[in-house]
Amino acid sequence: MKEKHQIFLVSDSIGETARIVFQTALTQFNVNDFEIHMFSFVKTNDEIDSIIYQAKQKNASIIYTIVLKSAREHLKMQVRKYEILSQDLMTDTIRMLEKISGRAPVNMPGQNRLLDEEYFKRMEAIEFAVQSDDGKSLARLREAEVILLGVSRTSKTPLCVYLANQSIKAANYPIVYGIKIDEELFRLPRRKMIGLTIDSEKLLQIRSKRISTYKMKQASKYAEISNIKRELEYAERLFQELGITVINTSNNAIEETANTIIQLIEGEGGRMVF
Repeated sequence: MKEKHQIFLVSDSIGETARIVFQTALTQFNVNDFEIHMFSFVKTNDEIDSIIYQAKQKNASIIYTIVLKSAREHLKMQVRKYEILSQDLMTDTIRMLEKISGRAPVNMPGQNRLLDEEYFKRMEAIEFAVQSDDGKSLARLREAEVILLGVSRTSKTPLCVYLANQSIKAANYPIVYGIKIDEELFRLPRRKMIGLTIDSEKLLQIRSKRISTYKMKQASKYAEISNIKRELEYAERLFQELGITVINTSNNAIEETANTIIQLIEGEGGRMVF
């Protein structure tokens, strides 16, 4: 079994910024071979030295959001000393804002947690996306601002994660060939639903890569072009029956598709095909 890449998320506050940035970036890779270790409220050199030791033992990389200058400089020195791959998520942005504003930063950890309503809304949306992923909770679909429907590997989950980080409650529901969708969906407002489709050849590439990565049985119909076309045609018939907007994700980055969805949520009416 392939060993997972070890990632240490280190913060002198709760670490939510590092976690969200990392998880959002990870959606671009369609992999799950990363193991995350969170280290929160790290403020002393001894704590940093302990993390560095563990990182060396696990051959881990470090992503950090440390505002306290003394702690940040010590961590930078240690990762250089022990040749640990690392990424500072805060410093460059703080320096840019300092240059633009002409003001010195307060260098106080947790400033982003002098929390406002928007923060709580975003955290609630992230929790909702996790709980509602892949049709897990039909009972909560009425709470969703948008419900994404599509066959496997049409970017349903990455889009929900991205939208959640924009404070949008997004759920997704899988379309499986030959399995009738739950009647509950027909009772929900159609304006909340968006169908996701993709070109068959593109989907074949994505699924074939997934089979290769995870060593799935090659005989699986999951990556057979005839089965893929059948699935997509089945999904299209359901979208037409529901009368919902359909977006083709074949040539779009996650951000592009998400921005289209956001525009629709903000007031585009009627049924559209992109």
